[in-house]
Order: sequence, then structure tokens, then C-alpha cells
Amino acid sequence: MKVTVENEKIKVNSPYNKSFVAGAKQIQGKWNAPCWVFPEENKEAVKALLIECYGECGELGAVSTVTVDLDLDTYTEGYEDGEIRVGSIVVLKRLYRDREVIFSDNA
Repeated sequence: MKVTVENEKIKVNSPYNKSFVAGAKQIQGKWNAPCWVFPEENKEAVKALLIECYGECGELGAVSTVTVDLDLDTYTEGYEDGEIRVGSIVVLKRLYRDREVIFSDNA
């Protein structure tokens, strides 16, 4: 993920996350490929949304991290659309049944 602040705008270039897209639209986010653009006055809302969806907020500030061990052989909660989520954070995904598992950068 890359977050920059310039010209009174916050620009977020991040992997697709449908929770982030829904939240971005609610806080005046506009898609301007290749990134989402927000008014700078929404900084705290953008920061909260990034932490909720990705577990980090890029250049907008530091957040604490934790280590969680998951037994993926028995893990079914949060599995949808080929993704495993912990809360709203995508931990890993598999695009197709026979494809390799892709871990998120922060997993």
C-alpha cells in the first residue's frame, strides 16, 4: 500500500478490498486510477478505514501490530470469495481452486 498527501488530497494506492471500496465511498473517496483520492480534512476517517481494512495506515501514522497464529486446516470463519479474513483484514486469498495461496503483504 502507498499513501501520499499532496495538494490537500490524500491518495491511497492499495490492493483491492471490497470493504475498503464501500468505506471509501462513504467518506468522499473518489476513484482516480490508480488510486483513491480523499479530501485532506478526512484524514482521521481515512486512517481509521485503512486500519480497519488493511491493518495499517501507510504514511498517515504508526499502528501497533500483533502476531496471530491460525490453523488454516480448520479455519472456516471469515472465508468468502476465495479469501480468508480476520475481522475485515484479508489475510490470504486463492483466486482459483488449483492456484497457489497468496498471502497479504501484512500477513
